[in-house]
Amino acid sequence: MNESDVERSSQLVVALISVSIFVAILLLVVVIVINALGGAYDSYNGDTLTLVTVNNETGAWLNSSGYTLDAVTADTSGYVLTAIYNTTDDVVIALANATVSASGVVTNASIEWTGVYISYTYLNDTTSITSINVAYDGMQTNILSMASNFFSLAPTIGTILAVIILIAVIVILVLYVSRMRNQGGASTATFSG
Repeated sequence: MNESDVERSSQLVVALISVSIFVAILLLVVVIVINALGGAYDSYNGDTLTLVTVNNETGAWLNSSGYTLDAVTADTSGYVLTAIYNTTDDVVIALANATVSASGVVTNASIEWTGVYISYTYLNDTTSITSINVAYDGMQTNILSMASNFFSLAPTIGTILAVIILIAVIVILVLYVSRMRNQGGASTATFSG
């Protein structure tokens, strides 16, 4: 093996290392940009919250096990009770006697009411259900999931690349040393003859 072969082999190893680093950085930049665009899109066109008022929801009850409001979906939040009435005699039940959780469950630990009307307000994300927002959120979720899977495999991939690079460096060094020995032996033969 001559000097140009050794030089080409070492250039190949350096090129492979450079390409690997470039691809990893490029992938990281793409993930960051996609995530930033998703956040900007949600700020611009998604997450438009509308305040909705519900008056006298029927079929409700108050007890310690809880009653889930009818309006509870993935796009609703911020539930606030505004009034509660007993259905049999329209007696106002003090709001202090009931609590509503962030997931829209109304509970009352002191007195059980089997039939009540509940009035409340909540926030509805009106644009998160548009087809373009759903499609973009789906793409963003898939890309971030793929990137997450890639980076969870990064230690394994990095270890394999490190072993390959180490083997390549050892092979290049062995070839270089062998070439140097051949040149040294030839020069010694030249001097003695």
